[in-house]
Parts: sequence; C-alpha cells; structure tokens
Amino acid sequence: MFGFERSEEFVEQSSGKHQAWILFRYSKSEIQKEKTRLSASRATVELNKSGPSDCEPKYNGSLVITSSAPNARVKVDDEVVGRTPAKLSCQFEVGKELSILIDHPKFENYETKVIITPGQSTTVSAVLKAATVRLSVETNPSNAKAYLNSEFVGVTPIVFQVLAGERLQLLFDHPEAEKLATEIEVPKSKAYSRSFDLKLKPGFFKVQAAPTDSEVVVDGQGPYKAGSLIPCVPGQRSVQVSKQGFESKWVELTCIGNRTANLDKVTLSPTPLEQVSSPSEDSAWRLSLGIGTQGLPIGEDSQRDHISSFGGGWALAIDYKLFSRFWIGIGGAAFSFSKDDKSKSTGQANSTGFLNSNLSTTILQTRLSYQAWQSIGLYTEYGQSGTTLNQDGYDFNSSGSGTLNGSSRTITLGTQPMFGAGLTYRSSNDGWGFQTALGARSFSDSSGAKGSTTFYLEFGGSYGW
Repeated sequence: MFGFERSEEFVEQSSGKHQAWILFRYSKSEIQKEKTRLSASRATVELNKSGPSDCEPKYNGSLVITSSAPNARVKVDDEVVGRTPAKLSCQFEVGKELSILIDHPKFENYETKVIITPGQSTTVSAVLKAATVRLSVETNPSNAKAYLNSEFVGVTPIVFQVLAGERLQLLFDHPEAEKLATEIEVPKSKAYSRSFDLKLKPGFFKVQAAPTDSEVVVDGQGPYKAGSLIPCVPGQRSVQVSKQGFESKWVELTCIGNRTANLDKVTLSPTPLEQVSSPSEDSAWRLSLGIGTQGLPIGEDSQRDHISSFGGGWALAIDYKLFSRFWIGIGGAAFSFSKDDKSKSTGQANSTGFLNSNLSTTILQTRLSYQAWQSIGLYTEYGQSGTTLNQDGYDFNSSGSGTLNGSSRTITLGTQPMFGAGLTYRSSNDGWGFQTALGARSFSDSSGAKGSTTFYLEFGGSYGW
C-alpha cells in the first residue's frame, strides 16, 4: 500500500489454523509531504482570492507562484523576485512571455514559461522533485567500512547516491585506525566528494638481539630493551640496535597500526680495538689536579731510614696534544710526611736530640703521554726533586722519654734528578672528568742524598678543551 508501513504483527495457531493480525500506519515522511502539499494549496487559494489591483493597462495582470516545497527562491527573467508562495501584481507587461525558475536546496530546479493575461491572475504551481547527488567518499587509509545512517554501504573509496541538502551520519571502521563518526550536509550539485583522514592506532614490534641486553631506539625514541614489546608510529621507521663495546646496526621497519611485527634477530659485532682506543679529537689542552700519597725518599744517612713511609700531597699538570695520541706536558707535585716519636731517644739518657720529623719533597717535571685507549693513557716523566727535613729538639731523661726543648733544625738534602712512569684513567677527554693515576718514581743520588724508588697513587679531576 502506497505511503503505508508495517508497524506490528501477530500470528496465532489454533485447531490447525493460522490467524494473523497486521497493523499498518501512514509513514511520517508521507504525512510531512501531505502537510506540505496542503499548505501550498491553501496558499494558492488565498493568493487567488483577489485579482489584479488597479494598474496601468500595460501591467494590468498578476502572477501567482506556489511550490510543493515552500520557501523556494523564484526568478523571473533571471531576476530574483521572492520566495514561494508569492503573488506579484502590476509588475510584468501583459502579453509578454516570462521565464520562471523555482530553486530549492533540496529539490531539482523547476523551469517554465508563462504569458500574463490582462486583468487576470496567472498561476504557476510547481511540484518539485527531490534532487539526488553523486557522493564520492575516500579515507586515508583506504579499505575502511563505511556506514550511512547506521547502514553498511561499502568499503572506501565508495560512490553512492544521496538526497541533496540532507544531513547524513557517516561512520568509518578500519582495523588499523580509530573509528570515525561524522555528520555532513551534501549541497545540491551533480557530484560531491569528501575525504577523511583516520587516526591510526599505534603499532608494535619485537626484535631479538645478541647480546640480549642490547638497547633499541626507534626514530630517536627510546631506549627500549631488546626482546620487549615496543610501540611505533605507523609508517616506515628506522630501528637502531646498540650496546656499548659493540658496533650498532640499523634495520628498516614497516609499522602497521594495531599490529605486532617480529623482526629478524640482530647480532652485534664487538667494536674493533682501534675504534675503542681512539681518543677524542676535540680537546687540544688538558689540565689535571689531584691529591694522593707516595712513599718518600730516604734522607742523607741511614739513621733516618725509619722516616721513609707514605705521606700525603698534591699534583698539578697541564698537557698539550702534539699529534694523534701523543701529549706533552709540565707539572709539579709536593709530598710530605710527619712522624712524632718522643718516647725513643736517639742519644744518651739525660741528653738532647731531634725527633718529631717532617720530611717534604717537591717535584718539577716534564712528561710525555700516549693515549693508548679512549680512557687510559701511559706516560713517562723526567724532572728535579728537592727534599727538606725539619726536626724539633727534645731533652731525653733516663727512661728515654723526651720533652720539647724549643730548638729545631732544618736539613736540605739537595736536588736530584727524578725519572718516573705510570698510567692514568680519565672518565672524559672533553670538559670536566674524573682522573686517577698510578706510577713509580726513581730519585738519583746527588749532593750526598741517598736515592730511592717510590710508588704513588693520585685521585683528582681533569678538564679538557
């Protein structure tokens, strides 16, 4: 039945017979159409109640225009004169043919020609036909399921016919992207196209590596642990696998949204020794300052051999890079040792002597260094050292105990050549860094002083520029 739609139904079986009740109702869309039609008819009746007003004989006529869809724009001879329903009196020359165009955003244009009759109303009643539009829809990425007003219509890209001027509910569903729901209004035209960018879901990947504790970086993001589930932005990605002491490797990844990719295992190769040992090429100067301890050389006679022990001190040096890994520098160091032993006499009872000794050694040296590895260097040094012995005077009693008597003496043991060698560790060759040094020095006999070989250990900091 035209205009009706099925609302409810009921089927009953009794004594081998079937009885059915079906309820039909007039559809809401048909009711609205009928209201529109009746409204236009009433408007036509009202407009036709009065004929042409008193006009000049040349314009003694009127034009009444109605349409099945009200509020349509009216053009007469390409000039907009109003909207339907409209009555136009004393405006047009009688006996002349007029071109009428009725335009509505949801309906096809209606065109006709009329001639105004003298002293009468000329009526144009337009029944408008719904306009359809060829709608083209694309999505990025493509192959998304498309739904129009909750009904599946195909997979993008897709083309279908829709009514002009209607608001349409669109829904796109793609496995690699978030769902997109939107509303559009299609203007009246022969064809209309829209494109939609879908928000991609993140992808994931795994990459096994040897060593297993390697780190993974994706387009500068990370680091992540090799073997773990790593997120990625859909598209072409660059993956770096690295570990300290090994050569890094890069692999290309095609990341797909909402999917997990498993890359081939990446095996890293140890970094060649010459690459590890290559020092920084940026620093040309290096300043170092440290504190430490060393065994002091023995004085001028064997009586003072017991004074030889470890004492504290400091060291300062500045180095300049000659070329490649070779450095030359100058520096200085000072070490001292104090010993207070007044319970033992070096002389006879009830006599005087000297104890509470302080032995100081000052060193000025030049040195040549070789940066064998990135953080470790070897060096040899040559210089001059001077040793001074300071002692306080004591009065000793018969038991060997002594008390200060106010006297003192200073013995300069003279200068002597010094040779040394050792190795250093620096945490950084550029800027500030931690430094430690371990070495040995040999002091030659000179001016009656007894030579000695000592070991020393220093800790401090360095700055390269």
